[in-house]
Amino acid sequence: MSDKRLLYLNEEEVRLTALEGRLLDYLLAHKNEVCPAEELL
Repeated sequence: MSDKRLLYLNEEEVRLTALEGRLLDYLLAHKNEVCPAEELL
């Protein structure tokens, strides 16, 4: 499995690093959730 993810943004190819891909996975999994400010710090 590749450690990079390829996506298209404004019709351009963008390669994400493994860390960026994991962050994107996390954000997509938790979209529309509200988190208290205390949990962000």
